[in-house]
Amino acid sequence: MLSNSFVLAPPPVETLLYGDTGNLGLWPNEIKNSAELQKQTEARSRLYTALNSVFKRIGNPVIEITDAISSETIAREDATALYRELADFLEEDALNKRFVLYLPFEILPHRQWKFASRALNEAIAEFTYTYMKRWDELLSVNDVRANFLDGNVLEPELRIEPLMRVAKAAHFIPFLVAKDLIPPSLVRDLIDESPGSVLQKSVIDALPVLVDLGFLTAYEAGKIIMASGVHETHEFSLSPAYITPARAQWLAQEKEQKRIALDAKAIAERIVRGHLQPHHFEVSVQKHVMALAIIHGVRIAVETAARAVTEEAAKILYQRYEPILLVLWRQEASAAAKDAVTSAWAHLYHLNIISREYIEQQGVFIPDFDAPFAKNMKLIEEDIGAFKDILERMQSEPELSQLLYPACILFGSRVKGYGTSTADLDVAVFVKPEVSMMEKRPELQKRLKELFTHGNAHGKAVEFWLTEKEGGLEVMCMPRPDTAMGDSMLVHVLFGGAWYGEEHAIRELYDKVLTPYLYAKDEENRRTWLEEMERDTLLYRLLHKGYARFFPEQGGVHTRNAAAIDGQSVFYDSGYRQLAAKLFIKKVFLPRL
Repeated sequence: MLSNSFVLAPPPVETLLYGDTGNLGLWPNEIKNSAELQKQTEARSRLYTALNSVFKRIGNPVIEITDAISSETIAREDATALYRELADFLEEDALNKRFVLYLPFEILPHRQWKFASRALNEAIAEFTYTYMKRWDELLSVNDVRANFLDGNVLEPELRIEPLMRVAKAAHFIPFLVAKDLIPPSLVRDLIDESPGSVLQKSVIDALPVLVDLGFLTAYEAGKIIMASGVHETHEFSLSPAYITPARAQWLAQEKEQKRIALDAKAIAERIVRGHLQPHHFEVSVQKHVMALAIIHGVRIAVETAARAVTEEAAKILYQRYEPILLVLWRQEASAAAKDAVTSAWAHLYHLNIISREYIEQQGVFIPDFDAPFAKNMKLIEEDIGAFKDILERMQSEPELSQLLYPACILFGSRVKGYGTSTADLDVAVFVKPEVSMMEKRPELQKRLKELFTHGNAHGKAVEFWLTEKEGGLEVMCMPRPDTAMGDSMLVHVLFGGAWYGEEHAIRELYDKVLTPYLYAKDEENRRTWLEEMERDTLLYRLLHKGYARFFPEQGGVHTRNAAAIDGQSVFYDSGYRQLAAKLFIKKVFLPRL
């Protein structure tokens, strides 16, 4: 139980959406009573409910919504309501256009598809028009390409050339041509109209996939590329002469994971063919890398049986190899092995091979990524005791109480649910406005390192240095901040992390630090803030690692030249796109009041 002195509050963006079911009471009355806030939250709630209901009824993410409507799996009235809500959401705010990047392609009806319902056809036409309008606007938007692939973005101090950019909407061209929403001839027009641009190169990336799908011949694609004057569409960064210790560790982990993946694939193939039986593994279970390969190999084999044979065959196969996973779960000392077993069980749960009850009997908790914070709080329960002690010291020790508010923000992959058991729990603190940075920062950093030794923060904390501004408080922005210095652009921390601390302190910080964001008039700032929320919620590290830890592969793009549009990325997985669409609605949100 928490101390009466402190409250653990859900992320502020969640409290805004859920109103009184969360801790909206921490917000000042002008926010709680805002009719405009109510209007915006109700619109998102309607869209989320409609979209989530359709996803649940369809079941398999790779099923086209039009097939589900035709088979009456989805009632036409529900489909009509969904398309109207989608059209309204994309139309009401131009900044919502990035939702197009995540909406599953299965939701897009083929242009020729019609149903015997005037209302449904009109709703689809309205949605399609708005979707395509927003897609066209996104063609001029350039993002860091690695964000949509593996997150391998070089640290600023290591870069010897600009990061590779992409107009990601252009990579959607093959999917839109397949739905007859754009003609193949548009490709040549886009290439001709944008010479030397990121857009031109991104459109050219899509040509090989159009060839794979039969919409262009290889000869036609070659002529288009030759006419454009672009002969090399991929630009790979040179390796830096020096790498940071953190990057060296990351590269070593990536190398080991690739080795494990290859071994796991080989094991899975031998299991499927019947060449590898459970007793063959007994000699190897104590070897760390081999143990991981065995766990993933069993998982892949069962997943393969579920897809290629039947669900019942997959259940029988799992039962045969279940003792191996249980031994590794109960006896293997490696935290990585326990994480791998957890991942395997989560995959098989989402394929209906095992039940949630079975997993919980093993003492494992599977999070719901788009559920309210309270439902997933179990993930950090063990850390709360340590942070309670830290807050009590921040409140009671005179030196600390003069420097810091008795409140902190818990954020990162652990709070979101997809971090490994050894992942750090990220934390941020607030420095009082009267504290001089020049005089007090060295002392503060020393105390923070001592304070956060426990609670899985490993001596690290993000510092939000506050300054007074127009009756409120503003996070200071330094021209050359270090990694520990938080700035006003870290809205994904301020609005997306769980707040823990003394209630009066949190109320003051909500009122004086967070409230001004909701009334900000600078559209460029709002765009930047929302994109930071998007990257933190949907890309880092959900796309790059988190999703694959808990979900099996569902759909994706697997044509011969799919790599041209980074087809190996989870970004195209239909299950990921369903989750990302729901998370965008619920968490990429900053009310405009």
